[in-house]
Parts: sequence; C-alpha cells; structure tokens
Amino acid sequence: MFANWRLLLLLWLERHGPYEWHHVAVNWNWNNDPPPLVWIIRQPDCDLATAAYIFQMCQSGDYLVEWTKDVAAKQSWFSRLYFDLSDEIVDRAWAGQYRSHLGLANPPNKSIEFGLTPWHERKLPKPVPACLCERLEGELVEQSVRYSDGFPQELEPIFDEMKRNGWLI
Repeated sequence: MFANWRLLLLLWLERHGPYEWHHVAVNWNWNNDPPPLVWIIRQPDCDLATAAYIFQMCQSGDYLVEWTKDVAAKQSWFSRLYFDLSDEIVDRAWAGQYRSHLGLANPPNKSIEFGLTPWHERKLPKPVPACLCERLEGELVEQSVRYSDGFPQELEPIFDEMKRNGWLI
C-alpha cells in the first residue's frame, strides 16, 4: 500500500484550523505542487491574510498580467497549477469569501516594494481585488522550525517511516 504525502497533509489540515493553515502557507516549499494550498483557500474559514499571502507568493501578478486561461493552457502543468490557484483566489476574493478574522498580517506587496504599480491598480485581463494587495496589520507569522517545507514537524516521523518502507509516493 502506498500513501500520498498530500493526503497525509490534508488529513492533518482537516484536524487543525485557520491559524495552523496560515503557518503551513508561510512555510510552504513553492517547488511542491499546490493541492494542500488549494484545500486551504477553499475553506470557509480561510483568513484573508492567508489567501493574500498565497496569492502573492504564487507570483500572481505576473501570471495575471501576462496570462489568460488560453495562454495558461499552453504552459507546463506545474505553472498551470499555480495560475489556477491564483485565479481561484481572485474569484473567491471578489465573491467576498475572505475576511481578516485572526488578526494576522500579510507580507508587504512585492510589486509596491519594487516601485511598481500595485496589481489591483493595473489594467489586467482579470482585475485583482485590492484586499489581496493591501497591507494587513497584525501578527506577522514568520517561517518556523515547527514546519519543514510547509509540513508540520509532528508529521516527520510518519514521513520517515513511509520513506523507509517505500510507501511514500
């Protein structure tokens, strides 16, 4: 029997809440494919700071400026996954799904730091809501040794055993 690392993390996420989901996002290894992040952004309790953080870390501005769904369809499967994630976050933000209820901060918008016009002020194929780009004040969650590549430390012994037994795919 083989186990999927994504499934193990999803089971952990289901047993935890929005604060821990935010920690997973902040500590995520962006070379991993995003199914756990997709699960997080689809939860009714996903905090605005978490959605905004994921959106910004997906380099969403670049995707949404240069790409449409037609262009995205011609890209690598990995790039399409992050385009679709960005696109879904924008749709959900416009629908009002995300609220700031945990008192969490999001990182400063990278485009503003580099003197570029913020995404929500640009003429884009798909407009970006300001709530995904504006600075949220509150607790700034930093990378933590409690997480490795987005995975909670408490899952490491399980991952190690799965690897030793050849069960991890």
